[in-house]
Amino acid sequence: MSNDPTNAERQARHRAKQRKARAALEAELRALRDERAAQAQAFRDGWKRRAAKPKAEKPPLPPDEARDRRIKALTTETRNLRAQVRYMREHSRDGAGNMNFATQGAIAKCLHPDQRHNATEADKDNAFKLFTAWKAEGEFPRLAGVRCPNSSWSHFIAGLDFIG
Repeated sequence: MSNDPTNAERQARHRAKQRKARAALEAELRALRDERAAQAQAFRDGWKRRAAKPKAEKPPLPPDEARDRRIKALTTETRNLRAQVRYMREHSRDGAGNMNFATQGAIAKCLHPDQRHNATEADKDNAFKLFTAWKAEGEFPRLAGVRCPNSSWSHFIAGLDFIG
């Protein structure tokens, strides 16, 4: 039974095998990293060669084509602006957002049930002044024919009635 290796001998042989396998894997990993670096350098060199070639200049467009492109661009811009005006008309008819935040806040401070008892006479006077000024401005234009504070604005809106 002297031929049976001891546990320490078996472990030593196993560790030697692992070291040998690890060395082989590390050598393979180094070789793959070198190959990857070489490929990356080749790619960069090819990119530099491609970038070094000057592009041929495009000839200028004929006047008719340049004009047609400009007309198409302006037509597209007009269509987009009409869509924006249509959107503004649809979303401003409900009256939401007509009063500015400071006026709304002052009025809410005086009328809200939780804040009503804290409002002083000065706060109430200020809220009333802001509300009166807002009413005098003509209630921010609703784009639906309501009186506008700025006459040039109302003329502009009246001129857009052809937009559907």
